[in-house]
Amino acid sequence: MNWEARVPELKRRFEELSERLADPSVLADRDGYRKVAREHAELQPVVETATALARGRSALQEARALIAAGEDAELVELAEAEAAVLSALVARLESELGEQLLPKDPLADRE
Repeated sequence: MNWEARVPELKRRFEELSERLADPSVLADRDGYRKVAREHAELQPVVETATALARGRSALQEARALIAAGEDAELVELAEAEAAVLSALVARLESELGEQLLPKDPLADRE
């Protein structure tokens, strides 16, 4: 399974964990709360990066549509500059998200 296919499931899991953190029964169970909070904290940067990537891709698509329309030379020039910046941003976010989705070292949490 490629990493992009995992993102929707991770977002769903993050939302589920967010809801569980507000559940009084989870709050009453110290160990259960700690586990939910830890998993939530691990997923938060992944979800934030995935959200930023989706916004960047959408903005890049809009810039490319303006370029393709080519109606106003000045607007096309601005869209080309924006597309260059957005392409770099999207590439950086894809790389970052790919790294965030690498399997964790099982020994990393040992004390």
